[in-house]
Amino acid sequence: MDITTKSGQRIRQVIGGRSNVYLLTAGTRALLIDTGRTSRFGRLVSRLDRLKIDRIDAILLTHTHFDHAENTAALSERYGAKIVVQEQEAGALKTGDSRLPRGSILVTRWLMPRISPWLQPRVAYRPASPYLLVRETMGLRALGFEATVLHAPGHSPGSVSLIVDDQIALVGDTLLGTLPRSVFPPFADDPVEMVRSWGRLLRTGCTLFLPGHGWPITRDRLERQYAKHRRAIPLTEP
Repeated sequence: MDITTKSGQRIRQVIGGRSNVYLLTAGTRALLIDTGRTSRFGRLVSRLDRLKIDRIDAILLTHTHFDHAENTAALSERYGAKIVVQEQEAGALKTGDSRLPRGSILVTRWLMPRISPWLQPRVAYRPASPYLLVRETMGLRALGFEATVLHAPGHSPGSVSLIVDDQIALVGDTLLGTLPRSVFPPFADDPVEMVRSWGRLLRTGCTLFLPGHGWPITRDRLERQYAKHRRAIPLTEP
């Protein structure tokens, strides 16, 4: 995937598979969105080398679950990157404590309480220190990007999305791109708040949404899913 936005910024998917990692570049400036699993570190560095990336200005974590944040400390050290994260995720990043989400559908609601005590110690990762903390929104013009970080809670309390040129949104696990008929993630701490966050994303005017897992989601598809889940879940718009 290689997308050039209306202002000339470039979004590339550096690595996919289990977890997507994206790179936003604006001239000589580079921003990495999420960092993936340690098992993919070598491949990730190789792809960045192939793109001739020898410095990364910042790393934005859409949230601090292990499959999005395990390589953060190592990449920050290697490329001199400042780490940007929502303030409610900062504590988990500083301790390397990957808080597992709750289930959001029948099967995962049953499963998570049973496997979390066993799984939790196995998903800890190297801690890292955040440089910038996001509250509700934060523009990244000071870092050289025409982009805004938007708080989009639900999957986790501090989940964020990156809005690039009001055209492309990189949404982490607020949306799921692996299923043909749904964008609803099977894991979320607060499913109702997550669907509200879909409304916030639609209000940005973005036409394409890049998830942390799977393939791009069109605006039309998200609008249909939002309408469906608004009917199914009692929502009060903020």
